Amino acid sequence: MKKDTLLRDLGLGLVFFFLGVYIIFQNTTVSASWGFYIGHFHVSSGMIIIPLLIGIIWKVMYPSSMGAWFLIGLGILCILITIIMGVRIRFTTTSLFDFILMFGLTAIGFGLILKCLIVSNRE
Repeated sequence: MKKDTLLRDLGLGLVFFFLGVYIIFQNTTVSASWGFYIGHFHVSSGMIIIPLLIGIIWKVMYPSSMGAWFLIGLGILCILITIIMGVRIRFTTTSLFDFILMFGLTAIGFGLILKCLIVSNRE
């Protein structure tokens, strides 16, 4: 395959792929809520902050304590995990044409990129 054809296909593939991904992201909604469930037990946002608060109090009382730093780190980690676990990603209602357009563009772009990578490795 000629080098100019290879670069053209690669550029076109990148444009199609990123355009398809952009349209997919535009048709996706993300929402979040605090807290999560462990079995049938709801862990609320107030309960998630308790380890952090205990770690801060412990650090104020005993400034040289490494256990306090561990508890503060654990509290921050719990908060981050709760935020991530509370995220809900939903695909919005679209027409069949839009659905085929967004996933078709992504597939065509990905195919062109793979074609360029495989052909360039063979030569």
